[in-house]
Amino acid sequence: MKKIIASLSFMSCILLEPSAHAQLVSLNFESGTATSNQFTNNFRLIGSASAFAGTVAQTDPADAGEPNNDYVFQAATTPGVVNYLYDTTPTNTSDANQTFAGNLTITMDISAVQADSSFGIHLIDTSNFNNNLLAVFNLDRSSAPTTTDRIRFFKDGGIATGAAGTLITGGDLSGLSGLNVSPEATPVFGTMTVNYAPTTGIFSLSLGTLSHSVTVDVADRITNPAIAFRLGDSSTTAGSAKIDNFTVVPEPTTFAMLLGGFGLLLGFQRRRR
Repeated sequence: MKKIIASLSFMSCILLEPSAHAQLVSLNFESGTATSNQFTNNFRLIGSASAFAGTVAQTDPADAGEPNNDYVFQAATTPGVVNYLYDTTPTNTSDANQTFAGNLTITMDISAVQADSSFGIHLIDTSNFNNNLLAVFNLDRSSAPTTTDRIRFFKDGGIATGAAGTLITGGDLSGLSGLNVSPEATPVFGTMTVNYAPTTGIFSLSLGTLSHSVTVDVADRITNPAIAFRLGDSSTTAGSAKIDNFTVVPEPTTFAMLLGGFGLLLGFQRRRR
């Protein structure tokens, strides 16, 4: 009996032990106040091409017509691409303090005013800044074939410069997702979902009725990546491409195994009685 209690206590400690991996992330950028901003406190702008050393703390995104904690967007009026690293200590620019192990599901709600705006998820190797994977979605392309959406997968992109990188073989699909550009005053959002399995290399993106996946080569797979989202705003109006409700859900395999262990031990105890 004492051995069983000791085992249960040990497993409880494991369940409660904090870890740099496998944490659940759920952020709603519309909630809170300027001092509890879920964007400011959990992301920083990537501004360096060498490791994470040159990143800068991100300020609250707001412009005329966009109150604090409305949606995340690019504040600049010049069209371009920016990457925001998920990091719960954004003022510490020396490294990325959050990495994720195992299979991942990442979701975020997206909306855009201007055609050709893009939204992506970067998986970054913290030991090699230039070793990264990118899944990106383009909304309502203005180039041929026009009005279609596009899903692409890249590797080894320029995180700081916004360069997508090298297209992964088979990683380009155009079609209709069902989401379209919408007015600034009444944005319409769609949920973009990215899945990644480091063991098998399966990397997928879906939004509405459009989905695509690739298999990442073994040499390019990232085991414990940091995560950043990539925002490409093609408008000259600040805030025309928006993001809300960012979530990361790691695979709950470890927790399921531990809970199963609890069940086995309790069952064993009952049999002995």
